[in-house]
Amino acid sequence: MRVFINALCAGNRSGTGRYAAELCRALPRLDAPERFICLVERHSALRHHLAAAAPQAAGRLEILTRPPLHPILRGLWESTMLAPLARRHRADVFHGPAFIVPRRLACPSVVTIHDCAFLRYPETIRRLRRFHYRRAIPRSARAAARVAVDSESARRDAIELLGLPPEKVRAIPLGVGREFFVDRPEPQTEARLRGQLGVSGEYLLTVGTLEPRKNLDTLIRAYAAFQTAAPGAPPLVIAGRAGWMTSRLAPLVHALGLQGRVRFAGFVDDADLPALISLAACFLCVSYYEGFGLPALEAMAAGAPVIVSNTSSLPEVVGEAGELTPPHDVSSIAESMRRLWNDRERRLRLREAGRRRAREFTWERTARETLQLYREASRHG
Repeated sequence: MRVFINALCAGNRSGTGRYAAELCRALPRLDAPERFICLVERHSALRHHLAAAAPQAAGRLEILTRPPLHPILRGLWESTMLAPLARRHRADVFHGPAFIVPRRLACPSVVTIHDCAFLRYPETIRRLRRFHYRRAIPRSARAAARVAVDSESARRDAIELLGLPPEKVRAIPLGVGREFFVDRPEPQTEARLRGQLGVSGEYLLTVGTLEPRKNLDTLIRAYAAFQTAAPGAPPLVIAGRAGWMTSRLAPLVHALGLQGRVRFAGFVDDADLPALISLAACFLCVSYYEGFGLPALEAMAAGAPVIVSNTSSLPEVVGEAGELTPPHDVSSIAESMRRLWNDRERRLRLREAGRRRAREFTWERTARETLQLYREASRHG
């Protein structure tokens, strides 16, 4: 069976891009007869990684490349050229790992719908993107032979909000790379990161695209309450690329008198992320909604105790290895911070529990279960 994977999204600095890249890396390593045709951006890190891994794949990996395009142009190219390209390469199954599959495919398809935020929390999505998603994602879900989602929570949403038959939708958890299981970074790496952050001691950390769904305004208000209740509290580091409505966060920090206490680190390179997380006294993910919550899983692997929202997929991912809090409740989030900061033994217990929990999630497992879905799609498409 020949599986065509549209991994052009792997160049995105997002969880969806990470998923596509890790899946393309893991699938050829499986002991399976299938051949994988991965379409990637020409000069991407994934293209170079796959090229280096191709000899070990024993002819089961084919790499196609396209030059990077503006997102709008890429969308137009994908809608018109992907189906003919898949036909030309005799694809038996097509996989769209980023919500959408093209029209007029000549083979069965699998689509991964990471979340239904565009329907569950439409106000947190840009208007143009929301319009596009409302047209393209339901159409892709109906057209696909099988739909992959990242969690049971996301599966329930796909069935309810997209009206999909339960037997068509499969929850396949994401994984975490071995590079996140670090005890402590090299001294020179730690010194460089601390210098960039302007932080010499402990700090609280959150990582993710700065956008409304991440609930950062509530987190900042909760941090202000925590700092008032806990003199000497560590600074809060917010790491991630600027997204939609980011500009409102700095004025909020100023209004609350948190200048110098809340640090915006910007986008952190993947190579530095494990070290950044491992140095944190606590990791926070208080999003309104997540299809999976990959940063929380990566934080557990890196040994940071986590505080997460008690909504959507996050309780499912974290289990009993973290603190759960209502995302709309400023006082509850602040109290979770205070409790962990004041109880070093609990932090140590959560570090150990989080690492044990994180070891249950591997990209090999994600790839193996996704391969099974390809086989089902091939039979029933």
